[in-house]
Amino acid sequence: MDTAFVTFIYPKSQQFFEVFLNSLNNQSNKNFKLLVFNDGCNEAEISIFLKSYEYEIEIINNTCNSVAATRLNAFKYLANQPFNNFIFGDIDDTFADNRVEIIRKTMRRQNIIFNELNLCDATYNIIQSKMVSSYLEAKVYVSLDMVQEQNLIGFSHLSVSKMIMEKLAKIELDCSVKVVDWVVISKLLKEHLAFFESQTCTNYIFHANNLALFDKTNLEELMFLIDIKIITYTQLIDVDKWYTSEIENLLELKKLIKSDKDMQAKLIELYSLKEKKYYPWWAQIKNSEELKNELRI
Repeated sequence: MDTAFVTFIYPKSQQFFEVFLNSLNNQSNKNFKLLVFNDGCNEAEISIFLKSYEYEIEIINNTCNSVAATRLNAFKYLANQPFNNFIFGDIDDTFADNRVEIIRKTMRRQNIIFNELNLCDATYNIIQSKMVSSYLEAKVYVSLDMVQEQNLIGFSHLSVSKMIMEKLAKIELDCSVKVVDWVVISKLLKEHLAFFESQTCTNYIFHANNLALFDKTNLEELMFLIDIKIITYTQLIDVDKWYTSEIENLLELKKLIKSDKDMQAKLIELYSLKEKKYYPWWAQIKNSEELKNELRI
């Protein structure tokens, strides 16, 4: 067996377990092992993983004090496992029946793969289909410059080879980082391209606790968007000098907005009228220059 399917569980994620496991049980190719990194679920909560499925399951205790630490610990563990292919899938999502089959085939010639996404509601009905191909159009590869201002690749539709996993195991992050996938992918794309596989998909579920599906326009949430970019870019200053200058610009803008009530009102009005963007992630406020122009600073 050369393929691992990797997921992460945590307290309050139990509601998703059964649907997730059934989605994997429906895979056309079941020649994989599900590796479940457990960050704090108790024995009763994880008992469902001990039932009989048509694929192997291993639970790894991985209790950490942050999402970043949870992921980094997992990468180090995975890099030492006897698998050539690693398919990631978030516990709150589901997957096309051919995801394992297609990814295993594509992995023969690609080292970083991200597949199609469908946005679904909490009852798994599709809200928006083919989000990735709709954005990329004819492009099949993603480079670093394409993810500087927004995130195109999340863990739930990512797959990597053994060689890439060994690189992931060497990445270091500050525990304050919330958007771990964006930082990790950006670091990988400094040296590699990511291939878009359109022949299979992840069903990305819209629910209240999904950090990336930003859906509010009050001041606190808009400032949170700016903070996300500042924190993320702080981890990437070794990747490109652009990040350093953008951090400075965003910090200056944040200070201006906080001190000016009229500017705050204008910001809220602008983003209340804008069409909601669910993909790419973190694209509502694209960059400091765009925001300055919108606020007429």
